Amino acid sequence: MLHAIQQRDTFEFFTSEGLLPNYAFPESGVILKSVIYRQKQKVEGDDGVGYETFTFEYERSGGSAISELAPHNHFYAGGRKVKVDQIDMNVSEIETWRFCDQCSYAERESVEVESKCPNCGSNMWADSGQKRQLLRMKQVMANTNDRASRLKDDSEQRDPAFYTKQLLIDFKKEHIQDAYAIESEDVPFGFEFLRKARFREINFGEVSLTGEEVSIAGKRMPRNGFIICKYCGKVQDGNIKDPAFKPKHSFSCECHDTKAEENFIESLYLYREFNSEAIRLLLPITTMAISDEKLHSLIAAFHMGLKEYFRGSVDHLKVSVYDEVEREDNYKRRYLILYDTIPGGTGYLRQLMRDGKPLFDVLRRAYDKLMGCGCNQDHTKDGCYQCLYMYKNNFDRPLISRERAKEIIKSILEYQDSIKKVESVSNVSVNGLFDSELEERFLVEVGNYKKGAIQSRLKPIITTRHRTGYLLEIGDQSYEIEQQVEFGKNNGVGIASRADFVIYPLRNNTMLPIVVFTDGFTYHKARIGKDSAQRMALQASGQYIVWSLTWEDVFQNGQKQPTYEFINFLNDPYLNGEVFRQLHQERTFIGESNFSWLMELLSTPDIPFWKKRANHAAMSMLKQEVINTDHPKWKEFQQKCTEEIVEAIELLSNQFIFGMNESKNISIYAFGILNDIKSKNFDNTSAHLYLNDEMDCGVDEWAGTLRLYNLFQFLKYGYLTTRTGLISGEYNGIAFNTQNRYKAQSSEWNAIYEEVLPAAKDLVQFLSDKSVPLPEIGYEICDEDGIVIAQSELAWPDLQIAVMLGELTIVKQWDVFGVNDTENLAAIIKNKGQK
Repeated sequence: MLHAIQQRDTFEFFTSEGLLPNYAFPESGVILKSVIYRQKQKVEGDDGVGYETFTFEYERSGGSAISELAPHNHFYAGGRKVKVDQIDMNVSEIETWRFCDQCSYAERESVEVESKCPNCGSNMWADSGQKRQLLRMKQVMANTNDRASRLKDDSEQRDPAFYTKQLLIDFKKEHIQDAYAIESEDVPFGFEFLRKARFREINFGEVSLTGEEVSIAGKRMPRNGFIICKYCGKVQDGNIKDPAFKPKHSFSCECHDTKAEENFIESLYLYREFNSEAIRLLLPITTMAISDEKLHSLIAAFHMGLKEYFRGSVDHLKVSVYDEVEREDNYKRRYLILYDTIPGGTGYLRQLMRDGKPLFDVLRRAYDKLMGCGCNQDHTKDGCYQCLYMYKNNFDRPLISRERAKEIIKSILEYQDSIKKVESVSNVSVNGLFDSELEERFLVEVGNYKKGAIQSRLKPIITTRHRTGYLLEIGDQSYEIEQQVEFGKNNGVGIASRADFVIYPLRNNTMLPIVVFTDGFTYHKARIGKDSAQRMALQASGQYIVWSLTWEDVFQNGQKQPTYEFINFLNDPYLNGEVFRQLHQERTFIGESNFSWLMELLSTPDIPFWKKRANHAAMSMLKQEVINTDHPKWKEFQQKCTEEIVEAIELLSNQFIFGMNESKNISIYAFGILNDIKSKNFDNTSAHLYLNDEMDCGVDEWAGTLRLYNLFQFLKYGYLTTRTGLISGEYNGIAFNTQNRYKAQSSEWNAIYEEVLPAAKDLVQFLSDKSVPLPEIGYEICDEDGIVIAQSELAWPDLQIAVMLGELTIVKQWDVFGVNDTENLAAIIKNKGQK
């Protein structure tokens, strides 16, 4: 070890540590010691055979050696082929490291382990599976028989090994300088100079489709590593737990029991590490797989632009992808890291950061070359070797597109005049980009859903409402999906909102449209009260089912259960599991994700069954305690909801079986009518969710509350309020359960009142006092060929008058009204009725 330190150049050491940035030394190489042995010729009188050895040393740069000199690989030199079969343990030591599963952060293991990742806050940081053994490559050995090593004329074909590798990039905030950004929701783009960044490339062993999967920096894959003897470094083949395992050791190995498992390191990773300068670029590109074409096209264009700008070889400048985890939502910002492979840097990157303009010049030169390339004239080509194609990007060729590169570079250059200096590109808002990504990912997951025999299909169409949208087919059900749909009083919704998606059922009159919100916590944490009011207003209208999905619900679909706190609320001690099992034999849905719930609802739209689920879950939260409206706990409940909610529940009874569950900032109140429960009638069970979002409310509590409301909205009396929503009066525009407050004078109108959707109840109440003819409910308006062209809530066919919910459909020779156009409707009915 001392010899290895002494061999290192002093200036090289200072440069690698960033102390002498004006010096540039190549990265320290890795030495291969090739030992060729053969039997000595037997000499008369010599009892032993003996061997003679020949030692050759070769050196490769760290970047090449991490693969070329890795165990099991073959090295060709001097007419010989040798296989690396040993790591020199005298110049390297085994190190224990801990890796983050989400970001690039890693550190040497210490006595005290933090519970979360110091960089991104991942909860998996302290997991034992994230602790791994590494060795920094310095010297390896190949011990080969002389005859076996010789290359024959017919054996020149190379036989390389392939490895799982990953480059981890780490830097400190104090090393950021000269940051510039375009602050645009449409094209978030920025770049900053990193005067020192640490690059750690790790070889996780040979590529394999099986083995222990480890998640590092957001990538989960088998990482089997190498098996070596901890004393002599000899590389092993096979599984050491296999009874047929044959160990390999050097002649001088110190281990006593050659087969003992404790003498081996079962999964060793190799790494190299250096510090250098870098430029970090924030990209207007998402982390989705469908964005990979944009990413690789931009990387290829950047390489081309650098060559044009510096007018020479820039092979020492490399580009890598870097994802930064957003702590609160767990989504990732995507960056390119342009770095210098020479430790300490060569100064090239500083030239690009003089004032931010040279970097745009690189993009401009790349764009001009793309526009002027001759392959533009050939419609069968989307790039060529004169522009984007290079030997180094052969493996990414299917993802490299000239047109994609032109598109994204053009969008950046259009905003170059609005560039300004910022503290860091990490602070640039990307809400617009990630909202669109979440919505796009939602469509991908909906269209690729498969569970058992049920499979979904999604294709773009023009919907029956004459908007661009999608046709979703799942099981034997069909739906139309529209994006960015607005709601308000014209739709019978008391509080205006804009939904990300509305899923309209086709050929199913018993199913309501589902209004879907896909939310990220970073943006929505400041408006939780408003969000809850908008969702309740939609649900209270009686025309829609409301569904809330978070970033993790969508992006972890099919991977693992989201780790939100909601899991606790539908299990003991909050929900009495024994009571629930007695009421509801089917329990598996409790452990499934929000997204799975939604897809089940779409594939099997059984609303009564969902009502039963919600009733039984609420019932299972009740305690053996009877209270009335004078009880202290009722008074506490009153403080956490609106007067309208209190009034709606008070109208039900004056004696309730009560249940209250609390955790941090969430309170759940459940009420069951005493007399109803005695007769096993659970239809009027109520549940109220309250979130104190004024306190330090976290993503788990927010997401857990939304999930519970997805379920409890199926209750006749299911509510959601928040502290900030109550203070600001967000719920004032919502009419709750008006069906309990009105009875018409005639039984005919009472029957109509009970049957129509809640959004039309006020209109029925108004018309019942105006002496107008009784309408038909749910009348389908047909054209001359008998094809249904519109669906009404109320209709007077003889008078050709209709009332519709939502957007009004223009029908020839019919007068069409909304539910709020009461006076005009009554006047037209009377006028036509008198003719």
